[in-house]
Amino acid sequence: MQRKVTVLGMISNVGGAGTELEHTIKLWRHYGLDVHVIPTWDAPTTADRQHVESLGATVHLLKPPQVAAFDFGSGPAVGFCNPKFLNAVQWLRKAGAPLVWCNCMTQLHKDEGRTWKQFGLPDAFMFQSQYQMQAIAPSLHRFGYTDDDERGYLVRGAFWLADGGWEWQFQSREPNSPFVVGKLARAARMKWWSSMYDHLAKVPNIQGLFMGVDDAIKRRLGQRPKWAKPLPPGHIPTIDFYRQLHALVNVNGGDRENWPRVGLEAMALGVPVVAERRWGWLEMIEHEYTGLLCTNYSDVVAALCRLERDEGLRLELAKNAREALETHLARPDLIWRQWCELWHGIGCGHLAEVSAVEIAALPLVNADETLT
Repeated sequence: MQRKVTVLGMISNVGGAGTELEHTIKLWRHYGLDVHVIPTWDAPTTADRQHVESLGATVHLLKPPQVAAFDFGSGPAVGFCNPKFLNAVQWLRKAGAPLVWCNCMTQLHKDEGRTWKQFGLPDAFMFQSQYQMQAIAPSLHRFGYTDDDERGYLVRGAFWLADGGWEWQFQSREPNSPFVVGKLARAARMKWWSSMYDHLAKVPNIQGLFMGVDDAIKRRLGQRPKWAKPLPPGHIPTIDFYRQLHALVNVNGGDRENWPRVGLEAMALGVPVVAERRWGWLEMIEHEYTGLLCTNYSDVVAALCRLERDEGLRLELAKNAREALETHLARPDLIWRQWCELWHGIGCGHLAEVSAVEIAALPLVNADETLT
């Protein structure tokens, strides 16, 4: 039987879901899946199509009604936080493919309620963190989802360390030299806290590098200090951005984080992370060991001041964070194990390399545990 899985959507260089899709394709291909991608719905750029094909996936240019006649090969249709996937559910139902929905947020997408009410729940929800599962589940109750629903699966977002320039490279720093603090986020109001400049100004020797700042975010942040350099979304390659940093600060303006990809990226490259002590961060970062977690703005300033004056702490956190990625947070076999549980759960056990009985016998390790 074909080991075929089809994704409706496309990779992207900006935004967590599109980037995660690329890494998930790499994971799936590594474990032998025949991956197909249906961009929704405009033709991708030549470069994007060639890149997806270079990963070993096949690209199909279809319009929504044509999805009903597409050959899914007894495999599922998967959507990564893509509203156009939701709009195609009516056609996917006609095709008979099991549906897997990956909501990368911590609340329902505005189109989800309409879709689930009209066409029923998908065969599986992929949740990337326990926090996300607990945050979203109550909103699904009115559509027939329960707290112990077997359609909910914890599958950590794939992060493929094997290639793509994710080599660990700690940026050392001399005392009293510029201390470069960065923030990377979408140009969305809820991703940026309005008093960021005022608080970070209290950190000695600070230089700020902030990417994802459009005109609306500039207005939200207010007058730019001389030490701050805001960059528009995608201004430079993501890896080049991180390579300039001594620390990454992750404080939002109201948006709750699920399984924040910026944290994984910084941890991979040797950049210590300062983040909020809540949400999915509690499952990603072990305080004082792989990063620093904060309860308020004063904590954030204090944490950055510690890193500015203590080079040994910066190095220790960076080393531990990379080790955590390699041992559990981004370890391919552990994430693949979680996908295999999902495949078996939706009746697509032929996609897995192990049986449901073998999966049940495997230890959970700490891939599913919540760090505190």
